[in-house]
Amino acid sequence: MGAKRTQKESRLLAALCYPVWPLALVVLLLDKDDVFVRYSAINGLGFALGVFLLSLPVALLGMIPILGTLVVLAFWICAIALAVWYAVRAYDGERVDVPFVTDLLKKNVKKFP
Repeated sequence: MGAKRTQKESRLLAALCYPVWPLALVVLLLDKDDVFVRYSAINGLGFALGVFLLSLPVALLGMIPILGTLVVLAFWICAIALAVWYAVRAYDGERVDVPFVTDLLKKNVKKFP
C-alpha cells in the first residue's frame, strides 16, 4: 500500500474508505505516506463508528411495530447516502469533514493528518 501510486488511485482509495470501513482499517495500518488517504481512512472509520453507535438506539426504536420499521429504514437510507456523498467528495480530492466526527478526531487523535 505504501508504494507509489497515481493521484487518481489515491483519490479512489480515499473515496472507498467511507462506504467500505474494513478497507479504511487496512489503509490505516499499512499506508504511512499518503496524508490524504490516511485522513480519509481515519475519517471513514470515525464515520463508521458513529453510524454504529447511532444504530443502537435506532434498533431499539425498530421494535415499535410500524413506525419503528420506518425509522430504521430512513436511518439506513441516510447512512448509505452520506457514505456515498462523502466518497464522491473524497474522489473529487476534497478533504471531507464529517460533522462532529472530524472535530472529535482532531482533538483526540495524536497523529490526525
